[in-house]
This record gives sequence, C-alpha cells and structure tokens, in this order.
Amino acid sequence: MRDEYLDGEVDAERRELWRERLAAPAANQHVVVAVDDDMVVGFGCAYGADDERFGTQLDNLHVRRDRQSEGIGRRLIGAVAAWCAAARPEVGLYLWVVDRNVGARRFYASLGAADGGGD
Repeated sequence: MRDEYLDGEVDAERRELWRERLAAPAANQHVVVAVDDDMVVGFGCAYGADDERFGTQLDNLHVRRDRQSEGIGRRLIGAVAAWCAAARPEVGLYLWVVDRNVGARRFYASLGAADGGGD
C-alpha cells in the first residue's frame, strides 16, 4: 500500500467502514470486543459461513499494540470460535494473512491454524 494512503487515508476509510458495519451489520456478521477499564483493547469480526469451501471467515482481529502478548487475541479468537461452533457448526473457521506478516502467522500457528498456502 502507498505510504500516503497509510499515513492518512486509511484512518478515515477504516472509520467509515466500521461505522457502516456496526450501524447495519450483515446477517452473518459477529463482532466481539475486549474491554479493560472501559477501554476497548481489541476486537474481532467474523462472517458466518461466508465461503462455501472454507466456511466462516475471521475478517478482522486487532489488539492494541501496547496490550499484545497478554492473551487478549487468544481470548477473542476463542470467543469467535465458540460462536462459530454454536451458530455454524457445519463449517470451519478460516482467515487470510499476508505472507510477510510473520508475527500474525506465528500467532495463528500457535493456536493450531494450518497454513493453506493461499489455496
């Protein structure tokens, strides 16, 4: 992505996207939020049975950088997985991670995720 986009446009774009997603959620959308002392410290967003082949998509998982490595992401994934198992037990849970995002890939692997290699 262009530096100019990441330095400015991305913030406004993401705010608008989430404003829309939260104001009018898709029927299969599920959002979990981690809060500590009235502060949002992370969130996850999944779309149930989003893909015929792969199942439910974990579309977003974010934890404040200063709160990473505290188990927040692991608990958010657990909440999404529990919802997935209850709401869409017939399908799996998948996500896409950019190859160069080594930290995220390591995190998901530690949870037992299999690398599908972009298939």
